[in-house]
Amino acid sequence: MRNRVEVKGLSDLESVLKKLGDEVAVKVLRKAGSEVMNPCSPI
Repeated sequence: MRNRVEVKGLSDLESVLKKLGDEVAVKVLRKAGSEVMNPCSPI
């Protein structure tokens, strides 16, 4: 997956990087939670 982001300064860059980090973290946690809740999941 590729994202294209335009920023107009260091403060914009910082906020975009933080936002992308949060979105990725949410996706990872969502996937991990789904796998744990799967009854066929080998824990």
